[in-house]
Amino acid sequence: MGFVRNLIYEQYFLSVPEPTASFAHKTVVITGSNGGLGKEAARHVARLGCPRLILGVRNTKAGEEARRDIIATTTATESSIEVWEVDLSSFASVRNFARRAERTLDRLDVLICNAGINTFKYAEREGYESMLTVNVLSTYLMATEFIPLLERTASLGPVNGDPAPRPPHLTIVGSDTHMMASFPERNEPPSKVLSKISADCQKSGRLRGQYAESKLLILLLARDLVAQRGMENSSVVINVTNPGMCYSDLVHEVAGPAKVLNFVLRARSTEEGGGALVNGASFGKQSHGQFLSSNKVHKGSALSRDGETGRKLCTAVDQALKKT
Repeated sequence: MGFVRNLIYEQYFLSVPEPTASFAHKTVVITGSNGGLGKEAARHVARLGCPRLILGVRNTKAGEEARRDIIATTTATESSIEVWEVDLSSFASVRNFARRAERTLDRLDVLICNAGINTFKYAEREGYESMLTVNVLSTYLMATEFIPLLERTASLGPVNGDPAPRPPHLTIVGSDTHMMASFPERNEPPSKVLSKISADCQKSGRLRGQYAESKLLILLLARDLVAQRGMENSSVVINVTNPGMCYSDLVHEVAGPAKVLNFVLRARSTEEGGGALVNGASFGKQSHGQFLSSNKVHKGSALSRDGETGRKLCTAVDQALKKT
């Protein structure tokens, strides 16, 4: 099913159930949680009894405002929600965030990698086009940096008295827009793939497709992480979750067209979109290595399941990150 057909079908005929899984006794980290879908995901998690919730945000002032709002609208206590700084445009910031978690948290049951950007203005971060850096490289870096803590949590087993024991989940926010992406740079050698993407994004029109491209790339990386890195039978569930078209500040640069699309395609509320992320983070082992959409396992595009392309991309990203 092509992107447009899938989008219309899901927006008009499918809905996202409100999350009901208990988060009692769970420790949860959500990035990009000072607003939009991340904040609503955090609100759901707090409502469902999470005793320790970390809001990973670039703007700590906005993070504190989100924290107060979540506490005011749920039964969360003052001590149950913390605000930690992390900026995905900086690899050092991502690594420092992971080290802080390693030092501070005795366990981590859920990591939702939600932080991302969508822009039509070319800029570079860490030497690469900004969406490539934030949505792909830093998101993958965060995932791999946190996997040891998630695996250690799995080895500890559930907390005594946990009413809903589940394996730790690593949920990355994806998008059905990945089905529009063709990844023309995939035929380059690994050493040149990322620089070629950045160079191509400086050409007229190419940057407009980069958000979709970034969502394809992170899905390829997540699938490769499971299939090729010895994690097929991992005790940690890794999935990529599509919240669907939602009212969000992610598309603030194209507010006019976005408003029209939101109306025509019955955009979901930010609360529903945040709920989709929380459902993904409690979906269970059947979602391991999978793309989720409208609370169901979805095949995604054929290119997103191309193992050779995924392996080449992973090699390129690993090589790039080792240099930083």
